[in-house]
Amino acid sequence: MPEETAWHTATGVTRTLLSPAYGAFQPAPLVRCHARVLLPAEIATALVPRSGAIRQEGEPQIEPRLASLAQATVQVYELDYHDESHGFFFALGDEAWSFGPWSSDARVLYCRVEKEKLAHLVVIGGTQVAWQGQPLLKATGPSAFFEWRRQDAVMMNAVPGEFSVTALFEELTGGSRSPYPGVDHDSSHHSPSPYAEKH
Repeated sequence: MPEETAWHTATGVTRTLLSPAYGAFQPAPLVRCHARVLLPAEIATALVPRSGAIRQEGEPQIEPRLASLAQATVQVYELDYHDESHGFFFALGDEAWSFGPWSSDARVLYCRVEKEKLAHLVVIGGTQVAWQGQPLLKATGPSAFFEWRRQDAVMMNAVPGEFSVTALFEELTGGSRSPYPGVDHDSSHHSPSPYAEKH
């Protein structure tokens, strides 16, 4: 839970029973959150799987940190874990927004940064994304969805498929093979995203 939220102190983990199939029950953990807040209210929860890696003696346990940051035009959640930083940006209106180095008119923007390089970018809605005031990504018109991941080194999904990126995109991604400016990309040629599907 975000450290700054009223929900944080009202979270408890108990045990319950789930029925994965008819006539079968199995124990499972149950997370319950409650708070007395003024409406409208929001909450974010990040589920972070624990790795099976064994820590060396004396090595500190690294805990994920989720922060909630709000401005007039955008609600932001930042999740820091190991050497990764995840940013979730939710526009609170129809106008463009700016937070830290990021600015966009996207309805939702997600980015993952690993070792100071952009590793994953998802943009839902909007026409442009900028980094420190410099253009990073542009669509020829309002877009429904765009996704890029470094491990694939290609644009995975784009609806519509016409996006252009700047040299700054190459710089932030560490020179990964990325879509070239002005090239029309047909999203049907790329593997579907496991992260989001919009209808």
